[in-house]
Amino acid sequence: MTQQDASNQEEANEASSETEVQGAPTEPAMDATPAEEAQPDVAASDEAESDTQAEDATPAEQAQQAQQSSDEIATEGVFIAAATTRLAVKNRILVDTLAGNVNFSVDKYVEFARETLRDLARESEGEVSRIDEMMQRAKRRRSRPLTMHDYAKADLGNLQHRRDLADLVAHKLRERAADDEGVKELVRAAHDAAWGEISRNIQFNLDSEFATVGDLTEEEQADREERMRSVVRVDLPKLEKDLRVIRRRQAAAEREAEKGESKLVGASANATPGLLGRIWSRIRGK
Repeated sequence: MTQQDASNQEEANEASSETEVQGAPTEPAMDATPAEEAQPDVAASDEAESDTQAEDATPAEQAQQAQQSSDEIATEGVFIAAATTRLAVKNRILVDTLAGNVNFSVDKYVEFARETLRDLARESEGEVSRIDEMMQRAKRRRSRPLTMHDYAKADLGNLQHRRDLADLVAHKLRERAADDEGVKELVRAAHDAAWGEISRNIQFNLDSEFATVGDLTEEEQADREERMRSVVRVDLPKLEKDLRVIRRRQAAAEREAEKGESKLVGASANATPGLLGRIWSRIRGK
């Protein structure tokens, strides 16, 4: 084989190799590793773990968890009651401020705030009594419930939980009412809210009273002049016409009233004289 033939053969072999490389299938993308495929959802894992822990908890631990949940719910109820009390005190401060020149004093509203908390505590205690009655009826029920408020024995656990929560809220509210510093802090917060509302109202009135009008554009100035011409040409003549109609009606009413009075006087003069008049006429005739 000549050198030329060897060179041609080598070029053919290289071309064949390149064709094979270009036509070869590309390597597939690397799939997820088994560890990645088996990785569970974090939230689902945490939920499953918490459920497992709850199932594995002892009765004492379950009771402690239930007590913590009840305390959180009761704390939220006390927070709502405190917000209600703060609103009531704020309204009382606003009424006293607007009704007269009354100087604010924390001690003046402490008893009102304390009594408001006690009223809310009494409402919660009334809820306890109401749930006790529902539990008694649920124990005696033998028929199927007809409405959503017809509780049966199966509902006693839920009713007992509601009763305990209402009783806990009432207890916490009475503790809050007995806390002098806590009640004073609540009154101060109500005073801040009342003053904020008063100051906003004053600011709004000042802005409305002393509001300034900016420079008018040419179009706005033309509209304003057209409105003023409309007032002169249309509104003022119409107003003058309405006044003339009103004056004519008043004059007609006065004339009718005068005619009625004259008729009444004439009728009185032409009336038949009474007994004394007839006697006096006879005396004069004699």
